Parts: sequence; C-alpha cells; structure tokens
Amino acid sequence: MHDPTLEVVDATIQGISAAQKDYKQAWQSHIFNSAYCPEYLTTVYIFQSLLRLRRQWGSPYGLALEQRVRTIIGHLPRTPGPYPVKLRPRGKCDIVFWEEGDEEKPLLAIEVKEDITDNHADIERLAGLVQRNLRLGIFASCKAQPVTTKREDAKAALLQTVDSMCKDIERALTRQDKNLRLAYKLGKIEELRLEGDEETFVWCPACLLISKKRSRR
Repeated sequence: MHDPTLEVVDATIQGISAAQKDYKQAWQSHIFNSAYCPEYLTTVYIFQSLLRLRRQWGSPYGLALEQRVRTIIGHLPRTPGPYPVKLRPRGKCDIVFWEEGDEEKPLLAIEVKEDITDNHADIERLAGLVQRNLRLGIFASCKAQPVTTKREDAKAALLQTVDSMCKDIERALTRQDKNLRLAYKLGKIEELRLEGDEETFVWCPACLLISKKRSRR
C-alpha cells in the first residue's frame, strides 16, 4: 500500500519555503522585528502544496483545514478514560491528512507555528494523537539565525540550535512514553537581508516529526 508520509513531509517543507519567500518579497522593509512569515499564510501555502500532491495521487486521500481535535480522536481507536488535557480536545489542528475509503481515518496531523521555538503545546497535542495511533504528527515551522560574523558560522549555529532543541524534546517525550520518537527534517538554508536594515539572517523550513518507534521482531 502507498505510504504518503515522506512525500507529505517534503511537500510541507516546500510550502513553508514558498510562504517565507513570497511574504518577504511583498514588503521586506516593513516586516517589523521578525524574520518569519505569519502562521496563517504558511498554513495556506502548506495546504496548497499538499493539494497539488493529492491531485497527483487521485482520490485515496483527503485534506482538512482547521480540523476539530474531537473529530480526529473520534476516528482513531478508542481508549478508555477522559481525554488528556494536553490534547486540548476542544481546539483544532491546522491541517489533517485523511485516508478515504469505507472507513475514513486520519493519517497525519500538521500544526504550524511562525517560530520553531514556540512548540510546546503543539508537540504535546501531536504526541497525544500519535499515542492514539495517528501515524505521524508534523510540527511545521521555520528557524532563522542572525549572521553576526560569517554566513557559514550562522548556518552552523542554526543547525546546532535545531538539533539540540530536538534532542531535548525527544527526551521529554520519551519520559512520558518510551514508544514515542522524534526526528526532524530541514529544508534548504537560505539568506535574508531586509531592505534598509543592517541585519542579515540565514533561515530554513523545519519539520519536527513525531511517531511511534517501530517494534523489534
């Protein structure tokens, strides 16, 4: 059976990258104190990127924006007891990727944030959904790093920051559930210099990927 996971992650990264570039072309000199595209615009671009992917595949998969968490949970295997607070079941996930058929079921959920460091609540929700057998939770964001001396030094600092942060997140997740794992995938690192500003950044799209560890046979 076709596994859309890797293609969805790549399409998500493409959407983040396109949103960042278009937003910075729109009005570079007035992106006040921020190297990041607004969350809602990034979400739309990711949705459009995934929609193009769905058109290539045909009908087996569906997409939903602002999907209620209760709806997602209702289509996953039942578990006893009340919903954990970390799921925030009255809220919504930004994008949900569904498998269509006789029994529709959610495969992947995507939460979007401007800055990768603003991740705690969304990581908790995605981890809770993965514990209930969602195949993959994707935290989609961006990381920017100011260039203070050399561009290569800034790139190295960006990579080190993301890697260190992800290790911390994975340690926190495995303390809750040893079956959870976290990986990450970054897009191409590019440079940004705002008009009329002396500061230059390097930046890249970033996806944090939460899944269950594969059982050893």
